[in-house]
Amino acid sequence: MVLTPVEFHYLAKELEVLEGSVLKNMKRAENFDFEFKGLDKKALNLIVGKDFCYLTNKPSEAEPDGFCNFLLNKIGKEKVQKVEQNDFNKVLIFSFSSFNLVFEFIGKGNIVLCDKNYLIITALMQREFRDRKVLIGEIYVFPKSPEMKGLNEFKDEKTLVSEFHLGKIYAQQIARKDLTIKKLLERKASPRVYFSEGGEKMAAPFEIESLREKFELKETLSQAIEEVYDSRKETKEEIIKRGQEKNAAKFEREAKEFEEKAKMLMGCLSEVETAIRVWKREKKLIGPAKKVSEKNGTIVVSIEENDIEIPLTKDVRKTIDEYFAKAKKSRAKIGKTKEWLERSVGPKKEMPKSEKKAEWFDQFRNFVTSDGFLVILGKDADTNEKLIKKYCKKDDICPACPYSRLAFCRYQKRR
Repeated sequence: MVLTPVEFHYLAKELEVLEGSVLKNMKRAENFDFEFKGLDKKALNLIVGKDFCYLTNKPSEAEPDGFCNFLLNKIGKEKVQKVEQNDFNKVLIFSFSSFNLVFEFIGKGNIVLCDKNYLIITALMQREFRDRKVLIGEIYVFPKSPEMKGLNEFKDEKTLVSEFHLGKIYAQQIARKDLTIKKLLERKASPRVYFSEGGEKMAAPFEIESLREKFELKETLSQAIEEVYDSRKETKEEIIKRGQEKNAAKFEREAKEFEEKAKMLMGCLSEVETAIRVWKREKKLIGPAKKVSEKNGTIVVSIEENDIEIPLTKDVRKTIDEYFAKAKKSRAKIGKTKEWLERSVGPKKEMPKSEKKAEWFDQFRNFVTSDGFLVILGKDADTNEKLIKKYCKKDDICPACPYSRLAFCRYQKRR
């Protein structure tokens, strides 16, 4: 779930309860924890993530860092005068007597401390954008938001999503019921958590008629958001597992890409070698060559509508060998990643043994074509000789001699 400006509109109203309170403590772990205390001495904790926030009475297990200590030293003794949303944006402003504390919930998120004239004193992340800068000593400029007059106008669903960042569900609600954003924001708060069939949760400030999922009412929107984001929290083991699974998928993609390039080059080896010779001799491009970069010393060949860049100065067979070697290396990384994952995360399990029986042709380069043919190639002249003399049978097809069976090919005649 990603919070929209609608949720932040209702959150700003809830956070008005902090007006008159003082920031007593600030800590940081995965998220920031701002502890406020009011005149009744009761503590309320504002949990701030990169794309969400909520009020809770449960302090987090975190510790202050340099950024936290700096903010505490600046605004720790000042009362919160006002909490508001910046236009129709995912930005909240906490106004103190001498400072403005701005929370951005866009992109990677940010926390910016400014003076009353919005001169930036410090920021969690100093950044430069195309239309504004978040740098110490600069005047703070709010992220661009839609024209406020648009809140009173009917917009189509596509515009509501792209320009107002409403999200598909709210956009559908407005478009189907012929509402405006302003009318949506005037609804009486009725916070709830919706439960989808897939187990995902969504916090909403009011009833969304287009949703047919089960829901549970909450006293505040903060409670609904807290429940949703608590369900999203990952343990250390889960974070490691997700990262390793991502690595394994990346290695799988790399292995497949390298193998496909090697096979395509192998299938057009003669044509590629001829194209390179013609370019070197006549500076002329012939198929499958597409373009040449003299600066990089490479030639791009187009095979089966795939562009492959290979070195001009290196033998094509050597390039094919390198692609196969890279594929093999990536596949080894996949195995090691999965093995490490099994050892380090979750209950210890015995790694299943491969059911694939070792074959005699595993010592050579080999692959299966889309037609079901097993193609076996030697890695050099010696292994080619071994393949022909020791393993090939009379019904095997020699790729070097397409009009003849292996038993009668020119290679054997030369012997």
